[in-house]
Amino acid sequence: MSGFGLNIELDVEESAVADSAGLGFEWFDVASRAALTEPRAALEGLGPVPASPRFVDPEAWNPAGAAVRLSGTLEVSDQRARPFDATSMSWLESRMPSRPERVDLTFAMFAGEEPDSPNVWWPSLYAHRPGKSPGWLRIGAYVAESLFLDERHGSAAQRLWLELLRSFAERCNPGFGQIEYGYDTFGSTALEKSLSPDLPRHERSPRYTVAESRKYLRGYSWLTVLPAELAEQLGGVAALSASGAFAEVSALATGGVWLQATADYRAYGAEQVGRVHAALAGVLRPGELVRRDTAELGRPPHRLVFTSAGEGA
Repeated sequence: MSGFGLNIELDVEESAVADSAGLGFEWFDVASRAALTEPRAALEGLGPVPASPRFVDPEAWNPAGAAVRLSGTLEVSDQRARPFDATSMSWLESRMPSRPERVDLTFAMFAGEEPDSPNVWWPSLYAHRPGKSPGWLRIGAYVAESLFLDERHGSAAQRLWLELLRSFAERCNPGFGQIEYGYDTFGSTALEKSLSPDLPRHERSPRYTVAESRKYLRGYSWLTVLPAELAEQLGGVAALSASGAFAEVSALATGGVWLQATADYRAYGAEQVGRVHAALAGVLRPGELVRRDTAELGRPPHRLVFTSAGEGA
């Protein structure tokens, strides 16, 4: 089973929403209540310490049944990390209007006090403002791919995160969204990671490309949120549905299109990648792609069609 993580991301243009600070705080509040229910409640003094994260069997990470210690951390930009407790969410709400560059929330559990003690982590939540893309906010989560692949719990885990992301996508006329491997903490897509290093940084780094989300599609994946401007160039919902590349094509309430390649993440393979590429190639960021041996480097694969981006298959 994969040890890689998935980046569940939505890129929001702050001018498209009434209160971007409020939206950022809501992402942490709503997502932590829905997906991180047990550790949040325990550290707020409202529930017991769980034996394991949701969708993870306790025996899988703590086979000896050792006593466990729960930890939560809230980080806001360059400030010292703050242990999560009953005051953390109100504290975060008061900080969001100052538009911090980075906010991250993590929960973990440890079985023992030794440095090499068994440990397990919940999905982490983030809200980042790319330094070279002023006026944009990336909200999302990093989730272990193993949860989506799990034979027993995979469908429920996929449904949980799809519903969470969709609930925010419907509200904010997004510039981009994805569920794809997490390649770095800046939110690079597989496409951006594969663009030739000979290209200027502003044409391939998400710190810059997020600001051009409505001009070029940043990438494509199992779940792609296509901005309204690019959807129109491709013929809209009707043409995207007719392409046969997607199990679901849905117009979002405030603009943009929700494109899910397969009903189940576990069915997304090379054939489906090719179909998605063919449907979206006309609006992808252009540039020469370089194939890299990610397996040798111990990094997640780049699930792409390796023609030059922006060209047909």
